[in-house]
Amino acid sequence: MIRDINRKWLLILEVVRQVNEEKYAHHVGRVIFQKICYVLTRSGIETGFTFTKGSYGPYSSDIKDAITSLTNAHLMTEVHINGSDIIETHVTEDFVFNSSLYSNSELRILDRTVDLFCRMKNTEQAEIMAIILFSYDVLKAESAIVTEDDVLSYVLDWKKHWITKEDTIKDAIRSLLIFGWIHPRMTFILEDEY
Repeated sequence: MIRDINRKWLLILEVVRQVNEEKYAHHVGRVIFQKICYVLTRSGIETGFTFTKGSYGPYSSDIKDAITSLTNAHLMTEVHINGSDIIETHVTEDFVFNSSLYSNSELRILDRTVDLFCRMKNTEQAEIMAIILFSYDVLKAESAIVTEDDVLSYVLDWKKHWITKEDTIKDAIRSLLIFGWIHPRMTFILEDEY
């Protein structure tokens, strides 16, 4: 099904463009594209996407149709890297971002999202980040007080094989708290705090 292009999807493309242009940022592929859509939607951009708990974090099946629409409109392409199964998403030269179409709030969300994804070193890091955000939101909907330990438990219940990544997840939870993406009560004593 090909849908009309939602003007808010152009914010997604602008995030992709800026992240891909950043020298040290990990280039955007399908998984990171999903996570960009999730973060923008979570932040209040009306993308029209609904996210559920997926194998690689928050997932929306609607994004596949959006990719088709954006590709058919010659605004983005997906390319296989060196003949492998790895796919990178690129914004085409036909895409021109017009910031005057968006509110100051939407542009701030765009900037925060670009900043967040420029910090991602790989797809797994983006997956961990998105799962933490989703987990925090589920817990916050259930309880007024959410702790870092609550978020960690939810993440590890979702991704049981990540038990070996507990320190990485704790660091990511704390980083997201520090940058204001989540607001759990601090309960971790991290190694570098001694």
